[in-house]
Amino acid sequence: MSQAKEPQAPNRLHALLQRLRREGGEILELTESNPTHVGFTYPETEILAALSSPESLSYAPEPAGLLVARKSVAEYYAEIRSDPQAKHMGNAEQTTQTYPPVRPENLILTSGTSEAYGFLCKLLCKPGDEILIPSPCYPLLDCLSELEHVCLVKYPLAFHPEQARPWTLDLNALENSISTLTRVLVVVNPNNPTGHYFTADEARALLKIAARHDLAVVVDEVFRDYALLGKPEQYFAAESTQVSLTRPLFTLNGFSKTLGLPQLKLAWIHISGEEALIRPYHERLEFIADAYLSVNSPVQNAAAGLFRLRGQLQNQILSRLRTNLKTATDMVGEYSAVQILPPEGGWQLILLCDVAMDDETLSLILLEECRIFVHPGYYFDLPHPCGLVVSLLLPPERFREGLTRLLMRVQGLTEPPQNNSLLQPGNAS
Repeated sequence: MSQAKEPQAPNRLHALLQRLRREGGEILELTESNPTHVGFTYPETEILAALSSPESLSYAPEPAGLLVARKSVAEYYAEIRSDPQAKHMGNAEQTTQTYPPVRPENLILTSGTSEAYGFLCKLLCKPGDEILIPSPCYPLLDCLSELEHVCLVKYPLAFHPEQARPWTLDLNALENSISTLTRVLVVVNPNNPTGHYFTADEARALLKIAARHDLAVVVDEVFRDYALLGKPEQYFAAESTQVSLTRPLFTLNGFSKTLGLPQLKLAWIHISGEEALIRPYHERLEFIADAYLSVNSPVQNAAAGLFRLRGQLQNQILSRLRTNLKTATDMVGEYSAVQILPPEGGWQLILLCDVAMDDETLSLILLEECRIFVHPGYYFDLPHPCGLVVSLLLPPERFREGLTRLLMRVQGLTEPPQNNSLLQPGNAS
């Protein structure tokens, strides 16, 4: 067995952030992605009532998760697939797609999607096998693959910053990334941080490649309910019924994003495909889950009550995301040195900066001089020399203040600033 690696030392940006925090003074973190830290109103009485079920005092574990919780997850899918937004987002448009049914018996509950990834690595891979993930992508997957002793290989998305849809699936790049060791093809839909959804044609083409190379497909849909420019897309579940997959389709989601409740650790793996195909995978996955029995009973018994709060919670988050995206779009138009890549969904926003430096250097300048913390694009493998990633979750006034500081400083790196005092923290409006 390989030896555990030493923890990595903080990079330059985080070392500077730690030093400034020790020295005191406010730092405006434009990266905040914890919904419980940004001023949303949570229905405290209803949440606590859902968690107070007397059944939680008894321990009667089920490896796949309590049936009452799995039924609640299945009902969630039945609702969003029959009418994705009408019940809580005011959209009366009906979907015409055909989805495989989500049955409680085809669900495995986990304590989070990170654990779900771990379970699937154990199920589908041996040490040294390869997993394909899209690039750009959230860097947590690098850590999870290392912990499971599998190799992460990245298939680059095609990047067209000048087009309305700047990200598309590059079929040649994907196929060229597959080797004899490849076992799993991961899709993040919508992608984090790009915020793009795969189209139906892209989903079908990707699934055909997976079938041709005998790969399992894992679709991470944690941000699927947060479509910013229209209704959420679910093409992989629908298109999987049209492709003869050799392995099941595994779909991941959970409470952390769907309900904005990361502190209540409940997630799930849905296994879809022909019954004869999925049965052996389900049995082995249930065996893995049985070895951990990690999901606590209170949150499972609370699932139905918490799902009933979905509209109330998601409406707040969606309203915030759309407000901040409009603010950014309106503001960036006045600054020639910055370009927005408008996301179709999710919680992140990418800014491309036309300055003569790399994104880490720019991030250090913004933190040191303007006291704003952003993520440099290289964290996510952005194919641009100076891309920044910020969160759309912040309270609107904080988001506007931070973005004002950022835009003025970036523009000032291409033009002499007219009034240096405006660049100081707290002076931006």
